[in-house]
Amino acid sequence: MVLGRPVKRSSGRPTTEQTTHGQCGVPRVFVSLALAGATSFALGHSRGISHAAVAKLKAGQFVWQPERSPEGAVVIVVSLPEQLVHVYRNGAEIAISTCSTGRKDHRTPTGVFTILQKQRVHHSSIYNNAPMPNMERLTWKGVALHAGHLPGYPASHGCIQLPHKFSELLYGVTHTGTVVIVADEHTQPRKVVHPGFLLPAAAKTEARLLARQVASAVAKRPAPSPWSATVNYATVSLVVSVADGMAHLMRDGALEASTPIVITGRGRPLGSHVYSLVGPTAFGFELAWLALAVGKLRNL
Repeated sequence: MVLGRPVKRSSGRPTTEQTTHGQCGVPRVFVSLALAGATSFALGHSRGISHAAVAKLKAGQFVWQPERSPEGAVVIVVSLPEQLVHVYRNGAEIAISTCSTGRKDHRTPTGVFTILQKQRVHHSSIYNNAPMPNMERLTWKGVALHAGHLPGYPASHGCIQLPHKFSELLYGVTHTGTVVIVADEHTQPRKVVHPGFLLPAAAKTEARLLARQVASAVAKRPAPSPWSATVNYATVSLVVSVADGMAHLMRDGALEASTPIVITGRGRPLGSHVYSLVGPTAFGFELAWLALAVGKLRNL
């Protein structure tokens, strides 16, 4: 069934904005806004996904427009504050969906992941054999993208639950090794947590670096397996203490080296801060860092 109503475009000429039911395959000039229950609406669109329309999305709804970028690498950004999943292909946004992530006692972990395993039909081995349609595994501890309940707020046991139809479409454009960034304000820059119609530079850099690591790890293995996309690397931390004038280097929590340092301007309030290395900048000439303040400023 097709419903139409006259609307005006920027040219001033009246046209028809159509609403279609039942299918997601629509002409290039439309973007599909799909509801739970496989109902979809086509919205007039010419410059990419309309974020005005996205702002009106309700639980279970999504926008899907793969025509914007038919080919290229796919990167998925899951924004925990927004409860939205952004899908990029070749750097251009092709889809946005509502989601439901982990509740307070089962928070969805943040970080940069790859899809480790895909199964159209899957049941949880942890939670009473619960169905997890279109499962795309992110960790071997039970975190995955899959179709599920969407109440409009974080309510899962840690998984990223999606509208069923969207999970089917997403499953069709990803593969083992596809990069998935799960972000909040404490782990990623604002442009990654609240991305636009182009993949943010920081996210692009992270995806490119992890993709290289995955490719290298897979090449070194004698035969393909679900573990081929798992990359293990050490966590290196540098703790600078103003109190004792020392810098301590740790690898995976174990102290490896210490050295004296000189703090200039000791009378100034420095506070406590955590700096996380994001990676090279978009042009590769500098390093990008994410800074977080801890506690209140005080005179050290």
